[in-house]
Amino acid sequence: MADNSIRTVIPGLQPVNWSDPARQSEYGWSVVSALHQLGETISYEDVICLSGSAFRASITSSGFNPGDYHVVHNMEIVPHTFRMLGYDVTIHEPSDYEIDKKRIMNSIDSGYPVLTLEGVITCSDCCIIGGYDEGGEVLLGYNPFMDQQDDHNEPHDVTGYFRKSNWHHRDFQESGGKYIIIHGQTAKLSKRDMYLDTIKLACKLIKGTKTGEHLDGFAGHTRYAELLCEKHEDPFGLYLNILCQLKLYNDKIYVSTFLRGMKDEFPEYADTLEKAANCYDEVSSLRCALSKIIAEDFTPFNKPLEYRQLSRYADVIIQIRDWEQMARNYLIIDFDS
Repeated sequence: MADNSIRTVIPGLQPVNWSDPARQSEYGWSVVSALHQLGETISYEDVICLSGSAFRASITSSGFNPGDYHVVHNMEIVPHTFRMLGYDVTIHEPSDYEIDKKRIMNSIDSGYPVLTLEGVITCSDCCIIGGYDEGGEVLLGYNPFMDQQDDHNEPHDVTGYFRKSNWHHRDFQESGGKYIIIHGQTAKLSKRDMYLDTIKLACKLIKGTKTGEHLDGFAGHTRYAELLCEKHEDPFGLYLNILCQLKLYNDKIYVSTFLRGMKDEFPEYADTLEKAANCYDEVSSLRCALSKIIAEDFTPFNKPLEYRQLSRYADVIIQIRDWEQMARNYLIIDFDS
């Protein structure tokens, strides 16, 4: 039986929210928050590029799903992220409640935040857990959904963290949910090796794979464009899915700077890197064009989007796909041969 007097909190975690419209990855911000707590200084842009997440596309082939942007669909990104940043982690699927609770409590007791994927707060991509209460029956942390009462209706903790009872719920166990335990630092890779491993992963992600009904990479962009042009009965659902997909396209605007930053480590490939960066300059411009076709301020939420808007939007998605593919064609010659 749990001792309800037991409570441990890691104070002062950096919040994970959507206050910055250009930086929307829950996973990216959760990693930044966890690493800042462990004394690392790292930016959102560095995490989102070094992790490989900025090179993703992700969609369910049979139709829209608001959770298609979740990192759990590209799990190879997670161990890669922490290896690049010099930390050892283990990734666990929910199993026995007492075992899962003990792992999380032990991590918090040791001063290491825990990341949860696809669960704890329902519908979330990623939460950062910074404490527990009531002997582990309640978890505390940050997530952008913590103020949405249909998703989470408990008063926040005095720390400002959410309080989540019944966190080991069926959705967490059956939706592919996972939790990440950080064990400590490992030997850091050289910058050259870090960049090289990331570009190899990036080339793989841009090309993409098909896993069951899930598509990513080249096929993910293509299917997303096709879905936009199909008949839609639910304007609310369509617009919600467009906003969710934007989280992936937002992150691509940081890639050109990342690639140009590699030139100091790879002067022999400076021309290749510049050509690939130029491709991502085009991707950034196209990302800006999307907001001019369909407003991102929630005004279209309850009225049907016109087919001409959706068709133009789909055309831009295809152009982004093609520029990413061109960047990959440059990079793969020197970095993934």
